[in-house]
Amino acid sequence: MTKMFLQFTVLIVVYLLSDYNISATDDCPEDWYAYKKNCYFFDKVNSRWSVAQVTCRDFGSKLTDILTIEENMFLTKHARRIKFGSAWVGGRDALANGTWKWEAQNTLITFQQWKGGAARQDAAATCLALQTEDKSTYHWKKQGCEIKNRFICKKPRTTATGGDTAAGDPAASDPAASEPATDSKRRNY
Repeated sequence: MTKMFLQFTVLIVVYLLSDYNISATDDCPEDWYAYKKNCYFFDKVNSRWSVAQVTCRDFGSKLTDILTIEENMFLTKHARRIKFGSAWVGGRDALANGTWKWEAQNTLITFQQWKGGAARQDAAATCLALQTEDKSTYHWKKQGCEIKNRFICKKPRTTATGGDTAAGDPAASDPAASEPATDSKRRNY
């Protein structure tokens, strides 16, 4: 029994040490979270989509795009951990014709995680939100741009190596396995 307790304790310590791999570098500003080659800021101020876009630009960033399932998992896992609520991201259907683009790059959205599998036509809803009803399950949803949501900004890490997930971090194989750091610490995922 004591041996099993010791093994369990060692596993917990190893997990905690690898999971809380706080970045000692200044490659992301304080209160921003590092994932792969980017920094993310989860702004808690409820704003219209256009105000969120300008605020991110003022931070030297953009409303986040979501290019891969891994990035989507990182964002939703982190939002869930901090009970973030619904948040604007950088997608728009500016012409209300069903053509969704990442606004900052003017590129078509190819990776998608819409609730129900596809965006529904709605001329009044032309902005993309990472939405939750219960702060635990997230999906993409088109919303009217005048709705006020929190928002997520994204910018490249400042170091040339700014690189991929730190060695030994469980997020290297599963970004959803990470726990966020407190809001006052930078974090490598």
